[in-house]
Amino acid sequence: MRSPIPDTRRGVGVAMAVVVVVAAVGVAGLVGSALLPDEANADSPEPLSMVTSDSEESFASYLADGERRSGYYGVAVGGGAVAETAADGGRTDTAAATESAASAGAASGDDGGSAAPAHSSTNVQVTGIDEADVIKTDGKHIYYSGTRSGATQVIAALPADSPAAVASVPDGGRLFLVNETLVVIGSDRITGYDVSDPEDPTQRWEHALDAQVRTARLTDGQVYLVLSTAPRACPVEPVGGAEVACTDVLHPRDPMPVDTTYTVTTLDPHDGTVGDRVSFVGTYRSVVSMSENALYVTYTEYTDQREAMLQYLLNDGRSEIPDDVAARLEEVQGYDLSPQAEAVEVQATLEQWFRTLDAREQKEARETIYEGFRSYLDDRKRSLTTTHVVRVSTDDLSVEATGAVPGQPLDQFSIDEHDGHLRIATTVGGGTTESENDLYVLDAESLDITGEATGMGENERIYSVRFDGDRGYVVTFRQIDPYHVLDLSDPENPTVEGELKLPGVSTYLHPLGEDQVLGVGQEDGRVKLVVFDSSDPTDPTIAHETVLDARWSEAAHDHHAFLLDARKEVFFLPTETGGQVFDYSLDRVAEIDVDNPRRAVYIGDHLYVAGSELVVVDERTWTETARIELDAGPGYLTEERSRASDGGRDEPDEGETTPTSKVVAPVA
Repeated sequence: MRSPIPDTRRGVGVAMAVVVVVAAVGVAGLVGSALLPDEANADSPEPLSMVTSDSEESFASYLADGERRSGYYGVAVGGGAVAETAADGGRTDTAAATESAASAGAASGDDGGSAAPAHSSTNVQVTGIDEADVIKTDGKHIYYSGTRSGATQVIAALPADSPAAVASVPDGGRLFLVNETLVVIGSDRITGYDVSDPEDPTQRWEHALDAQVRTARLTDGQVYLVLSTAPRACPVEPVGGAEVACTDVLHPRDPMPVDTTYTVTTLDPHDGTVGDRVSFVGTYRSVVSMSENALYVTYTEYTDQREAMLQYLLNDGRSEIPDDVAARLEEVQGYDLSPQAEAVEVQATLEQWFRTLDAREQKEARETIYEGFRSYLDDRKRSLTTTHVVRVSTDDLSVEATGAVPGQPLDQFSIDEHDGHLRIATTVGGGTTESENDLYVLDAESLDITGEATGMGENERIYSVRFDGDRGYVVTFRQIDPYHVLDLSDPENPTVEGELKLPGVSTYLHPLGEDQVLGVGQEDGRVKLVVFDSSDPTDPTIAHETVLDARWSEAAHDHHAFLLDARKEVFFLPTETGGQVFDYSLDRVAEIDVDNPRRAVYIGDHLYVAGSELVVVDERTWTETARIELDAGPGYLTEERSRASDGGRDEPDEGETTPTSKVVAPVA
């Protein structure tokens, strides 16, 4: 096993978070005794320095110090389901989207012959980098684990008018299909099955899991796993065969709050061999992005506002407090206290002073102190939160470089690599300060900032991001949905070209080509679709929009549930009212009656919609050709917002197909 032990190298930074779940709000970081700089005078944030401990005792001591600083410790992790919400950066231009939609396999009809028809693949962010999901197809068979927590069903998809469930794999979870190997990432183990004969899958290998799989990626025939465990487990062995000694776990040189240990490891899908790996401590919420040559991982460090209050009172707010109060606060600052204990002392000191004032003076003093503190923080909002980024080589998982930007990214679509540069969209401020939203461009190899566009959507937060070649699209939201168009063609001078405001919010963006971007989100509690036209980036417009008679769509929160068929210029999304198919003008071309729809794939000219049953639809006529029940089993995965079965329709027996001429919806 490789044991990277970086020391003072600038490129080592924050490997602590080769984490991978979508970034939201993490644990507070500490600012130390240095003053927060004024925003106008702030230098670029510095990446953290990472080291390893020289003994298990010193590592335990580091974790204990982190516990004291954070105020809480650990996250309940054990065997948990895959949290498949992590990021990918890389080529996300329209050509890539079209290639993905066109998918593998030459079109050869639906006759069930030796050659597989053209078929869809999982909706991913980066072409060529697969993401684990509950459904996979090779154009002849469909592997689906969306109805049972403990099994994966194998469905012979052809001919399209008579599909049949032909086998069941006794493991469920997120799937990869690699040639004739099916990899199943479950709750307590990862298994590999030989599916050269899909009707008789045989297990090739398995590894026990003692971790949550935060994300998984597949590229060049290699699986990359990002695993999280409780930081006190030592040695770290999140998956069988991947033990890491405590003295090989990277952590920041200076004590920081930590609640998770992350391990990134490679896995050969065919024989299960565990390859290179690297472990580091971090926080439970971070973002991972993957390009052809590197993993980019984020770790967001938060200023502890309890310490910031003390800084304010002894500096900018010094004239607002009496000398004896300042002297007491200076004494508190000299103590070695946890942030919680320090905050208690600061508050007690202020309250003792306030009680010496009459009611009017006390009211004025409180307002002066707290308004001044809010202004102090607002002037330094880009210093309050720093997102560190680490570049990890996909060749050997060595740490190659680190960098840092102000603010925090939202999710995987907030990070993207293109033409040698990394683009990161972040939100700065919020809470006690007014938020803004920024875009930073970094050199992909050095992770030095080369350009920035700041100040989008004042007093709003980012809700969705999409990069498309030299364009960037950012949706911010508070009460309305501003859609921002960015020109990223000059890495040293990215610019916000135009903005469009509209009701509702888009939480997922998908390029449709020709400067059009689809937004999936909500308005007034119902699913909203909008097609933005950015052909004039300085004046983006709404090409089409519609609000559905549906309360939710999994596609708005999990891009794997969205399917684009660029060949026919239509897309599918599941709702609680059934499967919905729209064209690029947002005309509904089909409404598919299926219980608990979760995913869809296309094979040849047929769309296969999977929920608690499988419905096959001919895309040429939008008529239903077949319907089979899927075995829900005792581990049926219910959706909290799924609709109940209508109960009035006569259901066919398992494996029985329905008549082939049923109209699903009239063609628009």
